Amino acid sequence: RWRIDGPGGWKAFEASLKRISPQLSDLARITVESAGQVFDPNFNLQRDLMGALGNDFISITLAPTGTNLLQLSNPGRIQLIGSPNPSRLVGGWKALEALVHMQAGALEFSQRTGAGDRKVIVATVGGKGGSQNAFQMTTSSNHVVIASDAAAMDAYLAAATRGTPVVPGLVEAASGAGGSQRGMFGFSQPQTELRATWETLRASESLSKVMHPGTTSLE
Repeated sequence: RWRIDGPGGWKAFEASLKRISPQLSDLARITVESAGQVFDPNFNLQRDLMGALGNDFISITLAPTGTNLLQLSNPGRIQLIGSPNPSRLVGGWKALEALVHMQAGALEFSQRTGAGDRKVIVATVGGKGGSQNAFQMTTSSNHVVIASDAAAMDAYLAAATRGTPVVPGLVEAASGAGGSQRGMFGFSQPQTELRATWETLRASESLSKVMHPGTTSLE
């Protein structure tokens, strides 16, 4: 969890670009605005991105799942971006994601209903092999939630519905490190992170059984 002033950070980034090159700063602004206007003709960079950022950025890596080492090394991830107006920030985040996925193909958005009747935006990116998952997105009262895939989003929505279990000692550890309301705070659970991979390797008959399909060499 990183507590940083989002609008202030963006202004500092802009100021740095202007010191390097005013032309580069203008180009960055026009590029982001153009990407946002692909999805919303009324998109405004100042209002829908800079002005909609809050001061809370949370990153969560879920316990890995899967049947081969490639799947186990790519666990689901969730990002929560604090915002005073999450529905407005959704448009800004679409613009940033469009730039990130520009080389892979055009982003397309659809919608599904998740747990608790939450509306989930599903983003796919086109390619030679057809459309592939890019990310999924929803909003809470004061965050935009971006998940790496449907399983990660459903895990978040299920936890939000039933309540997140308390990790023993976490509150005390956070307090000892200065709390989670300022600066940066994080923790990991190696036992949980490694258990799935350990059990998959332990139960497999051979290493080739847990290699990703199509692997031609084990060296």
